[in-house]
Amino acid sequence: MSDNRPIGVFDSGIGGLSTTRTMATIMPHESFVFLGDSKNAPYGDQEQPTILNYSRNNVEFLLKKNVKAIVIACNTATSAAKAQLVNEFPEIPIIGIEPALKPAVVQGNQHILVLSTALTMKLPKFQTQYQKYQAHTDILLRPLPGLVDIIETGVIEGPQIDQFAVDNLLSFEDKGVDSIVLGCTHYPFVRNSFAKLFPNVQFYDGFDGVSKRVISLLSQADLLAENTHKQTIDFYSTEDTPTEINRYQSLFDRYQVLPSDLVI
Repeated sequence: MSDNRPIGVFDSGIGGLSTTRTMATIMPHESFVFLGDSKNAPYGDQEQPTILNYSRNNVEFLLKKNVKAIVIACNTATSAAKAQLVNEFPEIPIIGIEPALKPAVVQGNQHILVLSTALTMKLPKFQTQYQKYQAHTDILLRPLPGLVDIIETGVIEGPQIDQFAVDNLLSFEDKGVDSIVLGCTHYPFVRNSFAKLFPNVQFYDGFDGVSKRVISLLSQADLLAENTHKQTIDFYSTEDTPTEINRYQSLFDRYQVLPSDLVI
């Protein structure tokens, strides 16, 4: 059996376009419907009940688009809302993304810098992983308030991003960092600026993990698309303007998928 219906993806804004681009590359026969809640971005500055409410609205929107599964392409929303959403919408698989701390540890890195929103770091989902690994691995935590707001304007490279990286990360240059976990789906858009400060580190974004999970769940439920199915990708935004949708398409096209994400 097969199912050619699209996979729904939502994020607090444009960040989830990086996740969607990666999944679309790994799964070329699957179609996608992306919803960016740019009207309410960033989620990292919101309280947990508010994020749950936004996420619930996003799921209801995607269900009306006849999706067969939903990916929460937002670390903050995954931590704040996924468990409740799974309970509220048992009729559809809901997959979340989370900071890729485990892969960074498993691959033997000893000095890991985790970058994410402050709320993602505080919530139990990340704290459980952090407490598990920090006893035998040097894990440095750095929230980056304000970065999502800059990226949401469409600025993903250039002097403003480079200066933000210097202002916020220069103090870690002498910490022996050997890997960086990009714990927000917005951050992979600007990893080139981070790499200027840390040219020899491995970056982890969690996109390979969420892709594996999606493929596994769809396969188990006989929901994979036919191998001959032609992929389509539709973009929606809570801002709901032609300019916003064009911006989504442009950023989707510009995003560079890491080779490491393609090893499934």
